[in-house]
Amino acid sequence: MPVPTTRAHLAALDLLRGLAALSVMLFHIGGKAFENLLGHRPVGDALAFGYAGLDFFFVLSGFIILHVHRGDIGHPRRLAFYAWNRLARVFPPYWIVTLVYASLALTSGLEIGADRLVSSMLLWPGLPPLLGVAWTLSHELLFYAVFAIVIAAPRLGLSLAFFWILGSFLVPAGISPVLDFLFNIRHFEFLVGAAAAWGLGRMPLSRPIAFAGAGAAVFAAAALLDVWQAPLPATAFILAYGLASGVIIFGLARADMAGLLRVPASLRLVGEASYAIYLTHLLGFSLTARAAMMLGLQSLIPGWALLLLLAVVITLGGILFHLWVELPLLRHCRTLRNALLKPLPETSQSWPAASLSRGNRALRPAAAPQRAA
Repeated sequence: MPVPTTRAHLAALDLLRGLAALSVMLFHIGGKAFENLLGHRPVGDALAFGYAGLDFFFVLSGFIILHVHRGDIGHPRRLAFYAWNRLARVFPPYWIVTLVYASLALTSGLEIGADRLVSSMLLWPGLPPLLGVAWTLSHELLFYAVFAIVIAAPRLGLSLAFFWILGSFLVPAGISPVLDFLFNIRHFEFLVGAAAAWGLGRMPLSRPIAFAGAGAAVFAAAALLDVWQAPLPATAFILAYGLASGVIIFGLARADMAGLLRVPASLRLVGEASYAIYLTHLLGFSLTARAAMMLGLQSLIPGWALLLLLAVVITLGGILFHLWVELPLLRHCRTLRNALLKPLPETSQSWPAASLSRGNRALRPAAAPQRAA
């Protein structure tokens, strides 16, 4: 999912979003996708928890949107910049991947209705999107819309956000597709992330890495229960993953600000390419797995080794898409934005820049990785 980079860039977030993207990728390609093409799951249900990367992305989106745009709240004149940056971050790469997928589907004989193609391109909820993972982007856009109201009219927006999150807990699923979309339980994860961002410059934390470790322990415990198929409701796992993600993000962000973390450039690159990996991994698997079958690799190497090989190739493909397609698109969108919108002075940030560690590099003005965002 698209997660914007922060103005005071935190390398820890690159690490986290990269891991989340790889988690979702492995969940998809190591499960039904591998089984449908190659007849088995090479690691069984060991990756069954990987969907929790989506929960992590939702929390991360809530964190970064408030971290980046807190200074915009109460300044309606900045709404156009906010909307442009968020929509430009989500749509152009998504449109390209969707059109490639639609083209390949049509050439293989599949029928795609015009209504489904249009709704997919607009990320309009209702019909299933052509790109299966895109359902999360519709929820991301809903969150952006709520935050836009917070920017333009803080009291109204915060009241709306309160009842929106409350409704996501109280409105039962299954009443109607519209209500299911508007009040998905995962929306509370945006609030968890925003709460972590709010507390980042206000709550002292003497041992941030240990704090993040406690969150990771809860996340791992939930993952084990998931793999073991514990008889717990889905809501319990969503709550556990969401709250644990908030603790991890808060702890590692504080550690990064204190200069306690050093993230290798390779891992930062995977994080920066996380949205590209998220968008392209299913299409990449379909192409690379078929190529592997044509080469007979499934009979030459164990299934787990083939899965690992495919995962590496798909990740590299996502990184290349990020470097060759996504980043140029972002630069063009930034140039167009600057030509169309009158520049506005920067607003105050949520904490003084001096509180950030020397290891934090400044954001390239419009670089966005996302997400959620």
